Amino acid sequence: MMSPRFLTTFLFLVFVLSSVNINAQRSIEENLEEAERLSALYEDSDVALLENTIKVKFEIDSKTNLLTVIETTEWVYLGLKDNAKHYFVQFYDETSNISVDHILNARGKKQSTSNVKDEYYNQAEYFYSDARVKYLNLTLNKGDVRGIKTTKHYSDAKYYTREYFYENIPVIKKEITFSIPENVEIVFKEFNFEGHKIESSKIKDAKSKLTNHVYKVNNLKPTEKERNAVGYAHYQPHILILPKAYTSSKIGKQVIFEKTADLYNWYQSLVKSMDNNPAALKEQVVLLLKNETEDLEKVKKLYYWVQDNIRYIAFEDGIAGFKPDECQNVLKKKYGDCKGMANLLKEMLIIAGFDARLTWIGTDRIPYDYSTPSLAVDNHMICTLIFNGKNYFLDPTEQYNSLGHFASRIQGKQALIENGEDFILDIVPSFEGAVNLETIDWTLSIEAEQLIGHGKSTYAGERLVEVLHTFNKIKLDNREEAIKRLINGNDKN
Repeated sequence: MMSPRFLTTFLFLVFVLSSVNINAQRSIEENLEEAERLSALYEDSDVALLENTIKVKFEIDSKTNLLTVIETTEWVYLGLKDNAKHYFVQFYDETSNISVDHILNARGKKQSTSNVKDEYYNQAEYFYSDARVKYLNLTLNKGDVRGIKTTKHYSDAKYYTREYFYENIPVIKKEITFSIPENVEIVFKEFNFEGHKIESSKIKDAKSKLTNHVYKVNNLKPTEKERNAVGYAHYQPHILILPKAYTSSKIGKQVIFEKTADLYNWYQSLVKSMDNNPAALKEQVVLLLKNETEDLEKVKKLYYWVQDNIRYIAFEDGIAGFKPDECQNVLKKKYGDCKGMANLLKEMLIIAGFDARLTWIGTDRIPYDYSTPSLAVDNHMICTLIFNGKNYFLDPTEQYNSLGHFASRIQGKQALIENGEDFILDIVPSFEGAVNLETIDWTLSIEAEQLIGHGKSTYAGERLVEVLHTFNKIKLDNREEAIKRLINGNDKN
């Protein structure tokens, strides 16, 4: 599952509400001096975030009786170079909406927000996503101060999961304030704070009956994105927001995610709301297994058939981002996301007489485990076969994975396995590097000034999967030449 909702606060945010009196000559001079100072510190940056203020309020909606979130954000940006190009970007989806309250130009005056674009966010890895983006191109000259203010509403607090501190440009001053009513229980879990001078405080306001949790940090370098790097959550300081429960005068205490069982129960409620029709799969299962007698061979036949015949797509659309598609729909369409494919495989295995379960898991992009009940904990679903006292983890989205092998992205990760009204926690086994071995064996001789010989290349594990993915994307007419290039390391000699 791809977990969506964190389409992420650290992507290109720009401009903001300016409290600086930039009409005055002294203010302009100060801005230019500050631009000179910061451009010397951050030579590769065109814009700096002078001030970023985020105020988060939790309120109970009188109509839905759900705990909602109102996040008001103000940015003050300073141009460090002339004709600096940047973008204002804010994401939302079916669980939230966002308004651009106002934009300030370089003279400190409000300008029209009509130029703010609003459209679906296209992601190469998604077949469809309900993620939308509001954005605006921004141009600043050296010493220009620009501003913008937005308000984002979350219809349900469970979908508001994280706040990051770093941006893709320098952050000179950042402050995040969470205002918690006395009838709301929220826990803040801090990650990767070590080595960062982040100040935190908790202030109770008797008059408003609010407790304000305040985080402050100064002088953050811009984030650096490196190829094949681990996910941001592994190393960037951030706060995980855990809404536990709230009390309403109308309906009393409402538990959100106090413990892992609450998260599991919510997931199970989505599973129970599915309208699976396993009878629609029976003919296909019988056809596939008509010549199989051994149990594990039956499992392989069904597992590999789903891998080979159901196209994986990433799909997120409101609650469909969390709820699996019905098995008969996936079979008929011949495509599905990880949840739909896991559900299809589960139902096919059950028809064949096996004990198969849906399983939630977070890939290696995510550093959390299920001791932290939050929608941020997982982003993927697989199927678990329980056979002869052993758990077999089956990921039908990994097209060339054999039974007993797991993609590196889920190795060592904690899995939440359905078990009726209860659940099972288990760890996907990790493999030693030798499992992914590529062996190259050449026998060579020099004859008449030529290098002549024969060789063999053997691939296993993740390297084998990589080779198969590449090989099967190549047109049939080009495969022989592609194999030669693979074996000789693309050496034209």
